[in-house]
Order: sequence, then structure tokens, then C-alpha cells
Amino acid sequence: MADLAATYYTQGRYDKDKEISVKVLDLRREVLGEKHPDTISSIADLAATYYSQGRYDAAEVLYNTALDLRRHILSEDHPHTAQSTMYLASTRESLQQMRSRDSEEPKLRHRFFRELAQAMSFGKGRSH
Repeated sequence: MADLAATYYTQGRYDKDKEISVKVLDLRREVLGEKHPDTISSIADLAATYYSQGRYDAAEVLYNTALDLRRHILSEDHPHTAQSTMYLASTRESLQQMRSRDSEEPKLRHRFFRELAQAMSFGKGRSH
């Protein structure tokens, strides 16, 4: 099932990927336990799916979980731990950019409408 989810991910079919990845993660948690390397990989895989869907908040939570588990189980120096650190940093960067855009958008809208109102009042003054 994990391979099918990976295929959907590669094809950009993230909704199908997510559907299967959630099932795989649930099964692995139930059968293998939270701290098993395959379960941790499933957590990271689902995080990647959320990231690809632009669901950075959900991706951040899962990448953080995977990183904490990998630090505890594998070590700080393990390549998978480094990979999780990189993905979490990338996700946080995307979140920061998104939040920055969101905070700028109302300012830009306000400026646009202010300029529009000024232009309209300027036009009214001339035509009257």
C-alpha cells in the first residue's frame, strides 16, 4: 500500500496519496508501534503529501513528530534525522512566506482602495 501511495505522490495525485498514506500510517502505528522506523517513514511521507498540497501547518506538525522520533530512535547524526531537519526547516520557511504574504495582502488591498477612492474623488471633482 505504501508503494501505491508513493506512486500517487509521484503522479501528483495528492488526494489519493493522502487517503492511502493515512491508512498505511494507522496500520503501521497499530502493528509496528509509533517508534518503528517504517512508522516514522510513514509520518514523514504523509507530511510530504500535506506539504505538496500546500497544507504547511499539517506538514509542520508531522515533520516535527518525525524529527523528534528520529532524534530519539536513530540519533542526531543519522542521515534520516538530517533529512527530517531539512524538510522541517523548508516547511517552516514556506509557512513564514505564506504568513508574510497573508499579512501583506490586507495592506496592499487597503492601499489599492485608498488610491482608488482618491482617483474617483479626483475624477468627480473635475466632472462637476
